[in-house]
Amino acid sequence: MFKVRVPWGSKKGQDGSEATVVKSKIGKDVILLTPHQKASKAAEELRANQKYTNSGIPKNSGPLTAVERAHRSAYVSAMSDMQDLHNAKNNPSQLKRTKQSRVERRAAKKQQKSTGMHVLTYNHSGATTHSLDD
Repeated sequence: MFKVRVPWGSKKGQDGSEATVVKSKIGKDVILLTPHQKASKAAEELRANQKYTNSGIPKNSGPLTAVERAHRSAYVSAMSDMQDLHNAKNNPSQLKRTKQSRVERRAAKKQQKSTGMHVLTYNHSGATTHSLDD
């Protein structure tokens, strides 16, 4: 087992990151990517609309099909969600605004607007106005 540089998963300004190379049962060298490197590779394949090997060499298999694009897009999305979960657990101050927090903000805004509003009800004797603050 040894390390090799691959173009996936690097930070800006770096040439690449290290991936692990192992020997398969038949003696072939296989490059194993980390989840971050795999997501970076999938994002690059979506941008370029072609497949790459784990070492970064383009495959000659033509453009990505709709199913392949959907699979890569879902993987990138799932990794983004996992990153948000990790940030929420380890650094809550940098948590992105989520759909739930937007719903909570809207509910709070509606409650602020509702103060001082009146409800018109009808009964046998006629119309009656009630304040919501009562």
